Amino acid sequence: MDLKATLAIWKNILSHPGEASFVEEEEKGDANLSTAVIWMIGAALFAFIIWALYIIIFDPVTQTLELMPEALLQSGMAPEAVDEMMAQAKSTFASTFYAMLILGLMSVPVFFLIGSGVLWIIARVLGGEGSYTEQTYLMAAYSAPLFILNTLFNMVPLLGPFLILAGNIYAVVLTYYALKVTHEFPSNKVMGTLVLPLTLILLFVCCSLLLMASTMGALLGQVPQ
Repeated sequence: MDLKATLAIWKNILSHPGEASFVEEEEKGDANLSTAVIWMIGAALFAFIIWALYIIIFDPVTQTLELMPEALLQSGMAPEAVDEMMAQAKSTFASTFYAMLILGLMSVPVFFLIGSGVLWIIARVLGGEGSYTEQTYLMAAYSAPLFILNTLFNMVPLLGPFLILAGNIYAVVLTYYALKVTHEFPSNKVMGTLVLPLTLILLFVCCSLLLMASTMGALLGQVPQ
């Protein structure tokens, strides 16, 4: 699929939220998993380029480390030792920063496919008959462009977090329609498909917090008074 056709699909889905736009894309018969993966990889590559340019222009590594020398000198460390330590710290920090960025962006298509798979399994349990390929394709049609937009929103001072939040909420709305069309679900089953994984995540977090609290309580109980 060429770039022009891809942008047309993205524009149709994002600018016309609702069942009609998803049905339109579904009826074209172009749904395939490779296209969905290519879209998500393309979005991740775009984000990588944007972040790489940001790092080159603003050099956040240097900005983060530039306050350290003064503190080290005040602690009594020799200037030569400070210079050597800062050179090593900058190299290590930069390597770690780039590695985390690359790994994070590589994980975008992987976690997208896993997330779509979780929703598909839940939908099938609830009686859905749509295919994983079709669902993933429809979800990628808005997830890829929204990922790109969220990357750009990250660069917006002050309003960035609010724009990203709005984009994520919009993604949930579009996921509702994608599931509804793919599995020909009534609204209650779509909501069940969306709410169940969120409920499981919430339960997992609560259980983890309770386990941590009980562990800390046991440890504190062993401390001599």
